[in-house]
Amino acid sequence: EEATRIAMIKTGQADITQIGLSNVDQVRGIEGVQLFRGGFGKAQAALTFSGQFYETVDEDGNPLDTSEGRRLLDTSLPWIGDPNDPASMESARKVRWAFAMSIDREAIVDTILSGQGCAASVVYFSVCHPRHQDRWTVEYNPDKAKQYLAEAGYEDGFEFNYFIPSGLSGELVEVGEALIGMFEAVGLRPKVAKEAYQARRPTMLGRTIRDVWVGPYGTGADTAQGSIFDM
Repeated sequence: EEATRIAMIKTGQADITQIGLSNVDQVRGIEGVQLFRGGFGKAQAALTFSGQFYETVDEDGNPLDTSEGRRLLDTSLPWIGDPNDPASMESARKVRWAFAMSIDREAIVDTILSGQGCAASVVYFSVCHPRHQDRWTVEYNPDKAKQYLAEAGYEDGFEFNYFIPSGLSGELVEVGEALIGMFEAVGLRPKVAKEAYQARRPTMLGRTIRDVWVGPYGTGADTAQGSIFDM
């Protein structure tokens, strides 16, 4: 538990521990304490749009087993298109873009991550990564997000199931909660479910989950070495 680890640093029971960025201020000013930010082991908060199962056969060439909702392509979900219908696919694409453009990534970095994080629009490459390309950056544009929703046939927005997992990272939960207001500002209305990641993992492995959910995604190293910052 992070609160316990912080207490151990403060009382001298521990010499080194891992602390989330949102709790750095709790150890700032302690004599002899330094913050080390590693060049490896970073993680992103990634938004996943579940249910996009476009395969028609399994790895052995057999028809997919969609019993009990497994790998079922549910085109009733606004972010999923019918691959046999180009208009449906375009509508789903615009819905996904609306989600992406509703997110103020820089605000999340500045507030939740205390300015120590890096905005990311795609998995693996944040804006701090040496191989990041500007063309991968999704702008924060709520007006454009509303326009895309209208063009996709959702001028009044829509309601959707939104899963925020606990037990993985305190920052991940905070990011997930911050997205709620950003979604609502453009007409996306999340029905929020917060529960342990382990409780929902069977639905991920079984390919039955249908929620939009925020989860961790590992990244490559931005630099070859870590950096030490004075507290």
